[in-house]
Amino acid sequence: MMTIAPCSRLLGAVLAGLVIVACSDTREPARKAISNVSAVLQKFSADGPKYAPELYASATDQVAAMKADFDKQNYQAVLNVAYKLAPSINTLASAIASKKGEAMVALDEKWTRMSRDLPKALSAVEARVTELKKSRRLPKGVAKDAFAGMGAEVDAAKQSWSDAQSAKTARNLEGAVAKGTAAEAKLSALMTSLGMGSGNAAAR
Repeated sequence: MMTIAPCSRLLGAVLAGLVIVACSDTREPARKAISNVSAVLQKFSADGPKYAPELYASATDQVAAMKADFDKQNYQAVLNVAYKLAPSINTLASAIASKKGEAMVALDEKWTRMSRDLPKALSAVEARVTELKKSRRLPKGVAKDAFAGMGAEVDAAKQSWSDAQSAKTARNLEGAVAKGTAAEAKLSALMTSLGMGSGNAAAR
């Protein structure tokens, strides 16, 4: 993600170039303004729609308007929009940084909880499956056919959690939490099938 300072420098350079342009020779500066502003927005193409969708949409709409004016050979209108976009893009950068920071804190807290609770849930499920395999009769509510396939389901849950840990090691916190959530869902379903209370893996 591009930070606010680099954005300011890029747009500052764009605007500095516009100041010295004569109105009678605005085609090339207008083209460069579109190119430079588009490059700045491209830096936000992943985070903008996620963390500041309205501001990002507004900025992209303005760039689209610049391109439309350029096609109409209304080059001065392109430059006028470029002037106005600088503070808008700085606001966009600030909003993205703030919202993304909040999201990362929430993801980190969720990962901490998962790291604490999911290994315990996995152990509890495996112990329950081992216990029932030794039993002559399955308890009420545990279907024989469903129980026969639980070994594979436990393995799938373990793999999901392993994938989550690998993502975290690769510093992909968002991916790690997503994979951890998948593991949590598998474990919750297993707990329900095994008659282990509420089936809430996070609460085990």
